[in-house]
Amino acid sequence: MKKAEYNSKGTKQIVHTGYKLFDKQTNCITRGCAICNTQYSTYITPWTETKCNNSTFEEGHLLKANLGWFGRHKDRIPKKIMEKIMDKERKEYVILYMFHTYDKSGSIEPFGWLLTDYHHKLIADAVTYNYGQSWMKRLNALKEIEEYIIAD
Repeated sequence: MKKAEYNSKGTKQIVHTGYKLFDKQTNCITRGCAICNTQYSTYITPWTETKCNNSTFEEGHLLKANLGWFGRHKDRIPKKIMEKIMDKERKEYVILYMFHTYDKSGSIEPFGWLLTDYHHKLIADAVTYNYGQSWMKRLNALKEIEEYIIAD
């Protein structure tokens, strides 16, 4: 796992992914549940998990609530990652990461997704992009980001 380096004030993580917009906008890349300038991530319960805070819910309810944390971007989760999340045979918690930049209007533009197990081992990754954007630049950035997230 790559060790994070910070600016002299300790307020911004210094990253060099080759994706200049992401590098400029990011302040932190971290493991687990986080809301950072360019990262949303959270734990996702298994489909069969039904208990939370002394309450009981239908199967799938808590998983869908976890995905709701990604708001309108949950519809942009790549199919191969969503299939692993929604697998009704999965018994362990996983961690879903979304990495993004902001466009000129301030809208979030997701470009990279990671799914890890509870111990930060990679399950799946994927790059998303809009027409005209550089897929390779985003892929290289995601591979660099994985250096901070994925366990050795």
